[in-house]
Amino acid sequence: PQGRPHIACGRDHLYYVFHDGGGWQYEVADSSVGVGLYASLALGLSDYPHISYYDSTNSGLKHAHRDASGWHTQTVATVGYSGYYTSVTLDTLDCPHISYYTDTPSNAVRYARRDASGWWHIENVDAPIMCWDTSLALDGSGDHLLATHDRRGLLRHRVGASVGLEPWGGAAGRRCRGSLAWSPDRSLLACATGGGAAVLASTDGRLVHDLSVGDGGEPLTALAFSPDGAALIGTSGGRMLSWSLAERAREGASR
Repeated sequence: PQGRPHIACGRDHLYYVFHDGGGWQYEVADSSVGVGLYASLALGLSDYPHISYYDSTNSGLKHAHRDASGWHTQTVATVGYSGYYTSVTLDTLDCPHISYYTDTPSNAVRYARRDASGWWHIENVDAPIMCWDTSLALDGSGDHLLATHDRRGLLRHRVGASVGLEPWGGAAGRRCRGSLAWSPDRSLLACATGGGAAVLASTDGRLVHDLSVGDGGEPLTALAFSPDGAALIGTSGGRMLSWSLAERAREGASR
């Protein structure tokens, strides 16, 4: 909200960190031992946070959310080593959807969603695959766009389809790095690639902007649009980069 940062992180416990305009605020979202790796954060209705993360003590995927009464945590999956490289997003009903990696069965990318009644539904969307990142976004039709760290680029999981993941849009064939971001009006989807970011039209996946971090730049690890959608912002090797999408030029970098 209002352009202020919110962060989820952890290893010994799960922490939620945010800036309220006056300073940084810290909360323990899950005090269990050995939780918080691979944390992913999304803000829902009334800006309440939802976090997906790994429980290394029990080798499982967990979900935490906060409401007016405080923090609530839930174990989503514990089959094999489940919960690596998580990504969480929310639908229009404020229900969480999570992509993650599991070694059972056969190194699979899995997708979990919680329905309005509170039940979790889990399915394999791709196997076998060696995965080092996932990032999940929902499109207007309810299909799921998934970035994984392999050479197939941005992939789509069609709801109810018998096929697994299929290439989608102008990022096909590029190594996506597991970061996706919608523009505020949802007309554009940005996907981090090996050397920068591909900005795609949400209607058909057409490549609109092909952005580079520059010679010697490290891969982008996070992406976000400015509140007015005029700029794309990313982090690369300790730097924050900003591109003016109107000019298709990088505006600046700061360390």
